[in-house]
Amino acid sequence: MEADFVVVGAGVAGSVVAAALAAPGRTVVLIEEGERREHPYARVPAGALVAPARRVSSRNVASEPDPTVAGRPLHWRAPRGLCAGRTLDGLVYGRGFAAEYDEWVALGAAGWSYADVEPVFQRLEAGDGEASPGIAQTTAGDAYPLTAAFLDACTRNAAAVPPGEARMRSAEAARLMLRDGRRETPADLWLRPRLRDREIQLLTRTRVLALQLDGRRCIGVLARRDGQELQVRARAEVLLAAGVFGSPKLLMVSGIGPPGLLESAGISLRHALPGVGGNLSDHAAVSVAARTRVEGIARRDRAVPGALLGYLRWRASRRGPFALPSVLATGWAASAGAAEADIGITLTPAALLHSGGDESLSAEQGLTLTVHGRRPRSRGRLRLSGSGLDDPLKIEHLLLADPDEMRILCDGTRLARKLCATAPLEALVAAELEPGESRTSEAEFADAIRRSARPLGHAGGTCRMGAVGDPDAVVDPKLKVHGIRGLRVLDASVMPRMPSGSPGAAAIMVAARAAEFIREER
Repeated sequence: MEADFVVVGAGVAGSVVAAALAAPGRTVVLIEEGERREHPYARVPAGALVAPARRVSSRNVASEPDPTVAGRPLHWRAPRGLCAGRTLDGLVYGRGFAAEYDEWVALGAAGWSYADVEPVFQRLEAGDGEASPGIAQTTAGDAYPLTAAFLDACTRNAAAVPPGEARMRSAEAARLMLRDGRRETPADLWLRPRLRDREIQLLTRTRVLALQLDGRRCIGVLARRDGQELQVRARAEVLLAAGVFGSPKLLMVSGIGPPGLLESAGISLRHALPGVGGNLSDHAAVSVAARTRVEGIARRDRAVPGALLGYLRWRASRRGPFALPSVLATGWAASAGAAEADIGITLTPAALLHSGGDESLSAEQGLTLTVHGRRPRSRGRLRLSGSGLDDPLKIEHLLLADPDEMRILCDGTRLARKLCATAPLEALVAAELEPGESRTSEAEFADAIRRSARPLGHAGGTCRMGAVGDPDAVVDPKLKVHGIRGLRVLDASVMPRMPSGSPGAAAIMVAARAAEFIREER
């Protein structure tokens, strides 16, 4: 099998770049390990909360025990399927702060300042008529009484907090990728309309086993489908969009990566790139969960008959608990003494409990205020446990290794508790469930945070973008793998720092720019 471009991964980035490159006279093979069919709740706004098996479209990835969070392993999801990472997530769409992209330039990603990427965001959001209606950005302002109460409480806090305490800076109803009350993904906007064309061939249930190299050039991939191995050759380029864990792992099992780590895993070195698998980062998060006096999503909405009734009601009227997005509002705050906003807070219309690190949905209706640091400070690394793609990754990461990480989460958690006690939100909150009103001393408070802190699911950086000569960089500012021709990486793994908005929004932009670079060069 042969095509001009071979794209590995049909997530957000892969869907966008495959659709953008396919054209008369230019062919694309898009390879996806997961299924083409959707999860039954893929269009439901509350899918991330109510899907009883919401992880079926993902492979769970766990770290080594992390001593900074009471010796617990950290957990991430590696989605499988067409835009699987966006079909059951929080729906939020946000570019992030301009200064965060300007920081990419300072880290060696020339041409990626906010002034460079803003026009790309604008084109994607506006669309181009019938070919693409643009990215839907529905707000949750009128969806639920908790939204207005939370925003009002944030406004009161910003005006009344004395110096020396964390203070709200801004808050707004969440911008969501919803159209006519249904979830919408990049695959819907760009890929699915193009699958009828002969220029794109989609191979699902197909796993890429290794990159095929001819010296220092990538000429294709070796894959497995239905138990049979097949070679897919690329006349022009191979484009990796296999995700933060999949893309670096594929590079390493193909012999591209840190020499010592590859040799210890039994892999022959083809090209030394020390940065592959390094620079892993994610926003550290903790939650304040409370029982509420207004209707919300509870455990009954996951089980029969509640789940069936809720789903049918949503299908018929776009109302009921299934119509509620999992994020209603977002806010930004400054920790004590900080000159800029360094805390993010999101509002969820359900009480999500995280004692011991495992998430569970409360049997009672409630809310969750999820607190995270805006700029991740800790870094981790991926290692191979064996020479094959089926051997699990070993992830070394210390989520709260930086003292500022803990300080910000402590300040943010205190602020979230204060918001729950501020009118008019106070009238809707019945009782705090986590961390628990009995935890009052500094030691108890810090212990609760360490036992519940977790990655927010915004991982990135494992194939970091940077200049030639940067030992930690994997791709250059055109997303080409350093030292290997015909190979680019274009998912969240290339981001030098994770933006504080939606990683999905940034990934769409990165993939769209990758397509622009390729078209300009050909």
